[in-house]
Amino acid sequence: MFEDHMCVADHASVMNINFWGSVYSTQFAVPHLRASKGKIAVIAAVAGWLPTPKLSIYGASKAALISFYETLRSDIGSVIGITTVTPGLVGSEITQGDFQAKASYATNSVYPKDLPYLLSR
Repeated sequence: MFEDHMCVADHASVMNINFWGSVYSTQFAVPHLRASKGKIAVIAAVAGWLPTPKLSIYGASKAALISFYETLRSDIGSVIGITTVTPGLVGSEITQGDFQAKASYATNSVYPKDLPYLLSR
């Protein structure tokens, strides 16, 4: 959880990757996209507009992405098409099973589904 982290700067990499990586790429691509009437596909996340427990920094990075590209759409006009995709939670080893249990244990957050794992430790 957010309050469990001692230094907010520890989360800079999330913003650097999720937000600034897209912004920098777009800055260099816009002249080429304008000339070719290209398109931009933004991969955000539902966490960008739907508050999701334990994902405050991640959600903020995706909300920044959504806001930036919505604003860019109004700046650029219809010359470059911008589509924002906001997928929901995707089942993977990060969101399921042992990995999630270890992550929950490491952050002192206990979910009912994690209790068997935690009690066996």
